[in-house]
Amino acid sequence: GWCTAGRTGGKSQVTAKDQKLQGRILVDTISQLDLTLKKGTTFKGTIEQVKNTSGEATGSINVTVAKGATWELTGDSTVTTLQNQGRIKTNGHKLTVLK
Repeated sequence: GWCTAGRTGGKSQVTAKDQKLQGRILVDTISQLDLTLKKGTTFKGTIEQVKNTSGEATGSINVTVAKGATWELTGDSTVTTLQNQGRIKTNGHKLTVLK
């Protein structure tokens, strides 16, 4: 191998269209998530970055909420980047965008 367990993060690209999603998304600090919520998609949940002390913190969480999509927070959330052309309901929770 090209990777070391606990030191090399994963990369995930998730795209949802016309979906109803619910839950808690956790991404460690050495991994990358690119999440796109397309038209007709509703996501009720949180996105959180969790510390991984085994590797260099180079991870990111990049979220796109397209026109016609909705993200409804059920708790505080943190993302690296956010592109929002849809709707985000914070429900009194905090959404932190790092860049």
